Amino acid sequence: AAEGARVRFTDPLIRAARVTDGIQESVIDPQDHPWDLVLVHTVHPGTDLTWLEDRDDVLDATYRLDTTAAKETL
Repeated sequence: AAEGARVRFTDPLIRAARVTDGIQESVIDPQDHPWDLVLVHTVHPGTDLTWLEDRDDVLDATYRLDTTAAKETL
């Protein structure tokens, strides 16, 4: 069995990031990605967060996200 986690990110302002084993590109369509856990670290104003609605796998580190009202962009 594999150990560890596969980490991906999505950010409309950051298209790629340098990581230990190369470059990781931002997931363009996050609603189509099979996430096990969604960690919200930064909320950019005007970002469409409707894909987070009705999910039970969201951990909001910003304490600003209202997933029940995600139709309104923050």
